[in-house]
Amino acid sequence: MSEVRSDRPVKVIAGAETEYFDEIEGITVLELRDKLREILNITPDHKIVLVNGREVLAGEYRVAGGDEVEFKKPSGEKGV
Repeated sequence: MSEVRSDRPVKVIAGAETEYFDEIEGITVLELRDKLREILNITPDHKIVLVNGREVLAGEYRVAGGDEVEFKKPSGEKGV
């Protein structure tokens, strides 16, 4: 089976950081997190992963061209 690449970049969001990346299709979101950890300051606190607005399992979803991948921290609770 040959790998098909799209010419559409992948948008990656982590907090206030947003970047677009080419040629990262086919890797898992977990691999993407490892590759971009320092570039986008992705910390272990970014436990929620959304792809195109839907929560996914980082080790299972493979990135496709045109995807929007967002690494989010869970919403905190305010103290009393």
